[in-house]
Amino acid sequence: MRTVMDIDDLMLDGLSEDWEEMRQNYQAFQNGVYDRSVLDCAAELTADPGGEYACIWTIGPTLMAPYLTWLPGEGVAQQAVTALEVAGAPLPAGCPHEDEPAAAG
Repeated sequence: MRTVMDIDDLMLDGLSEDWEEMRQNYQAFQNGVYDRSVLDCAAELTADPGGEYACIWTIGPTLMAPYLTWLPGEGVAQQAVTALEVAGAPLPAGCPHEDEPAAAG
């Protein structure tokens, strides 16, 4: 897994290939490379859960879910869940973006 600040098409292709490999080979028992991919993705999502690339970092754990529900390393699945919870937290009341659903509520 690559840690990135800006994502281009080539990098996105690489991430999706990595995540698809994990989805297909989810029976890997506590695979250190897979664990690192999950942890890096979770760190990116947690660092900027509402950012420009949050949707990409949210797709990652979703695609890696078969591995996460099989036998990941200690604490890896929880890190992914925590990152998704942070990203899924409701926007604060009074969001200034009128076109966002949270702004109406």
